[in-house]
Amino acid sequence: CACGGGSISQRFPVPCRDFRWVDSFKYTCADYESNQWCTADGELGAQWKPEWGKLSDYATDGIAADNACCACGGGSTGQRFDVPCRDLHWVDSFNYTCADYE
Repeated sequence: CACGGGSISQRFPVPCRDFRWVDSFKYTCADYESNQWCTADGELGAQWKPEWGKLSDYATDGIAADNACCACGGGSTGQRFDVPCRDLHWVDSFNYTCADYE
């Protein structure tokens, strides 16, 4: 790492979190998930009735389940974090390691 090498740092997503949200009928993200009213790609779920219209018809303050809820393709994944870099077991032609260059 001190030499600009080392193992490649990986990025791991932080788990999705639902926003604190209720729809116009006071249903929460947990309700949408447990009732299968939406899918993770933001589409209508298996238990959503066609006569109910669209998810956006139940938005509050312009925010619908597909924006607020992880189960509906929304929510927040927050920030990502990097795994610390680790030096490889490397030596140069004079038998110096990365630690010798730090």
